Amino acid sequence: MLKAQLRYEYQAFRELMIDERKQQGLTQTDLAKRIGLGMTQSDVSKIERGERRIDIVEFVVISKAMGIDTHEMLTKVEKLVNKRGKKKRNP
Repeated sequence: MLKAQLRYEYQAFRELMIDERKQQGLTQTDLAKRIGLGMTQSDVSKIERGERRIDIVEFVVISKAMGIDTHEMLTKVEKLVNKRGKKKRNP
């Protein structure tokens, strides 16, 4: 159960990351440059596709690179997860 839940929450983060990036008109290359840390467009693509996971330090740096407070990003992910959870329980 925990493993499935972690994948579900990570999926919510990935979707939010993509949505936020696109809303700001950023390409994956633009975001990679903002992130720094030697991040490339390919790295951003892998994160967005779920082929590469990030650690907490990268989460903070990615959030800041998109101009989003880390607490705000976590809150948005949590809301998305909760919204989906309600849909699953109430078909």
